[in-house]
Amino acid sequence: MTTRLNSLVLYKGQPAVVRATGDKKLTIELPDGERVNVRLKDVAALHPGPLADARRLPTPPGDPVTAWELLDSGHTTLPELAELAYGEFTPAAAWAAWQLVADGLYFSGAPDDITVYPATKVAETLAAREARAAEERAWVAFAARVAAGQTAAEDAPYLADVVALALELSLIHISEPTRPY
Repeated sequence: MTTRLNSLVLYKGQPAVVRATGDKKLTIELPDGERVNVRLKDVAALHPGPLADARRLPTPPGDPVTAWELLDSGHTTLPELAELAYGEFTPAAAWAAWQLVADGLYFSGAPDDITVYPATKVAETLAAREARAAEERAWVAFAARVAAGQTAAEDAPYLADVVALALELSLIHISEPTRPY
C-alpha cells in the first residue's frame, strides 16, 4: 500500500494522517494535531484513505474472535483482517484491526504480513496475562494490608522477601570495611 495524501499510517504506535508527500519525507498529522516531518521508512501504511482526522477512528462493531477462528493459524493482511473482523475496510476498521495485531493475543506482524496465532498460543498468552493480573491484584492487596498495619497468611512470600532484603542490607552494612582517612 502506498502512502498518499489523507491516508492512514502508523507512526510510533499511533495513527497519523498523511498531510504532504515528498521524495523522501512525509508530513503527517498526529491525533493531538501536531504535524511532523518523517521519513517514508518511519511509517507503515494502514489504509489509503481518505481520512480527515486521526482522532476520529471509533472501533466499528464486529467479531475479531470469529475472524481469528476463520483465519486458522495462517497468515493474512490488514485489509483481510479488517474485512473479516469488522465487515469493511475503512480507516476506522483498519485501525481497529491493527490494534488487534499490536495487542499480540491473536495476531502479530506487519500490516502486509500478519501471523495468526494457533489456539494453543492464544491459550498460553491468556493464561500468562491472567497470572500477571492475579499477581498484581495480590500485590496491591498486600500493600493495602501493610499500609493498614495488618498482614495475612498469604503475605508470607512478600514478607519473606522484605526480611531477606533487610538482612542482606544489614549484612552489607556490617561487612563494609572501615577506611582510615
